[in-house]
Amino acid sequence: MSKHINVILSDNTKLNEFLSCGFVIQKPQTEEIWLGYGEGESQDPSFYLSPFYCNKFEHFNCKEVVKTDLKTLILWAESHFQQQTKIKSINNSDNDFLRDVHQMVDWIKNNTELKKLVGVTNSDYEFIEKEHPISKIKNLAELNGSLYGMWKDGSGFIGASPEPLFVKDLDKWKTRALAGTISTNLKNFKEILKNDPKEVEEHNLVISDIKNKLTPYSNQINIEDTTCIKFGDIAHLQTEISFETKEPVTSENLIDFLSPTAALGGYPDELVYDYLQKLNYYQLEKDNRVFGGVFGIDIPGESFSLVAIRNVFWTTNKMTIHSGCGVVENSIPANEMKEVQNKRAVIERIFI
Repeated sequence: MSKHINVILSDNTKLNEFLSCGFVIQKPQTEEIWLGYGEGESQDPSFYLSPFYCNKFEHFNCKEVVKTDLKTLILWAESHFQQQTKIKSINNSDNDFLRDVHQMVDWIKNNTELKKLVGVTNSDYEFIEKEHPISKIKNLAELNGSLYGMWKDGSGFIGASPEPLFVKDLDKWKTRALAGTISTNLKNFKEILKNDPKEVEEHNLVISDIKNKLTPYSNQINIEDTTCIKFGDIAHLQTEISFETKEPVTSENLIDFLSPTAALGGYPDELVYDYLQKLNYYQLEKDNRVFGGVFGIDIPGESFSLVAIRNVFWTTNKMTIHSGCGVVENSIPANEMKEVQNKRAVIERIFI
């Protein structure tokens, strides 16, 4: 099952298949990387993808899956790609996003039960230099997230997510509340973020949401202290959460009752979908939205998944970057616009 990376990347036939149909994911808080290529029948291990609205759960069985480390993958990319992907912005949906934020604030003010919604914008780019986006793997790895991506027939996504939905080692499970954002260009940004009422409220809603969703299925939930972590030029509030399940659960089970968390959808969970489907952004992909969905891998004895954020999506002729933010009653639309633009810029700068 676990073989040297050269099994794929030093064999021209397998390498071409990997660049045509490939999978990559990094285990959170480790240097461990899993790569897969092609389509096959093997189910051990297998990658999976669940879109944002959790309307399906798709397994991907590869011809071969290998385990390597981050340093080896970066060295391969540096030696293999003589050119790297470069893009130029052509348009964005920021004006629609601003209208969405104003609408969300009004909805929250007029519904005492609705506490938070998450708005998203997107920006499109054309290629100046077109190479496989994995050529930028070193730059993505420097963002303090976990690498992930999948692609087939000239389209796909790749990114570095700061947000694991869950990590399983034997019978131990972990997840993470991640919400609250600030630019690291501000002096004393950590103290400012930890004392910002809006950002703290947003983060605490995510903790409550995760705890509420886990309680029916868990014997024990441990919530650690909230810290501030950097991700490129921005920082987030982060709270690690560990839990034990009352009975065995699968990755699909966990995704079904955890995703999307309040960090990606809103709070409370039972109210947000009807509102999100009224937003301008919903019209882009409707129920097929992948941004904010879940990408992961099942391995004997362990499993882990990442929330599909801080990424690029590409097709044969363009690239798209999505970015979102939480909206609560006291949100200021201009500030939320700045937040999504800052998040987008973290990824955009890698490819511009």
